[in-house]
Amino acid sequence: MIQRPLHRLGVLAFVGVFAGSLSGCFSLFPQNKPASLYSFGMAETAEAPINTAARGISLEPVDFPREAMGDGILTVEGAQTSYVAGARWAAPATVMFRQALDRAFDSAAPGAHLLNRGEAGPSAALLAIDVTRFEADYTDPKAPPTVRVTLRVRLGGADGSAIDATSYDVKKPAAANRVEAIVAAYDAATTEALTALARWVDEKAPPADPARLVPRSTSRSSSIKSTTTSTTTTRQP
Repeated sequence: MIQRPLHRLGVLAFVGVFAGSLSGCFSLFPQNKPASLYSFGMAETAEAPINTAARGISLEPVDFPREAMGDGILTVEGAQTSYVAGARWAAPATVMFRQALDRAFDSAAPGAHLLNRGEAGPSAALLAIDVTRFEADYTDPKAPPTVRVTLRVRLGGADGSAIDATSYDVKKPAAANRVEAIVAAYDAATTEALTALARWVDEKAPPADPARLVPRSTSRSSSIKSTTTSTTTTRQP
C-alpha cells in the first residue's frame, strides 16, 4: 500500500534515461493524471476589531519537519512515510502554515500583531514555534487516519529574557479514508492548535508600551483555491 520514494529512485533514474533515448520515436508512458490541490487553515473566521494599540510580536523562522515542508500531504504508518496519491497542498505546507498563523492572530489575538519581515515597528516579544508533527497517522491500516499537529512554543522578551513556554498536541480523526476527509482533519487540527497559540501569546506577551505601539493591519491572508496540476504521488487512501 505504501511505496517510499527513496526505494524507487534507482529504478526511476534508469527508466528516465531509457525513455529519453526513445523519445524521438514514441512515448512509452501515458501523461500523469492531474492532481487536485487542497488547502488548510484558510476557513473564513470572524476577525476581531482592528486594535491600533496591538503589541508587535516578532516571529522566528518556524521549524517544520523536513518531510512535511513541501506540498505533499504527509501520511505515516509505523516507520514508513508517504504522501496521498493524486492530491497535494496548493502551496508548500510551511507557507500555508504561516498564512494560517496570521489568520489565527487576526481572529483570536486582538492585543497582539505578528510583525512581517521588513515591517516597521518595535517588537514587544519574540515568538519561536517548533512544529514537531504535521502528519496523518495510520495507527490502524483498516481505519481512517488521525491527523496530528504538535507544536512546541517559546515566548521571549525583546531584551532576550524568557517569558514562558508551552506545547500543543492536537489530534483530529478523519471521518473517512478519503482525501477530502483527511484534508478536513488537517484543517481542524491546525486551526485549533494555532488559535490556542494566538490566545496564549496575547495573554503572555508584555503589556503594551505607549511609545512602542504598532498599528494592526487588516487581514493579510489570501485565499488559495483548489485547482489541478500534473504530479506524481505515492499513496492512495
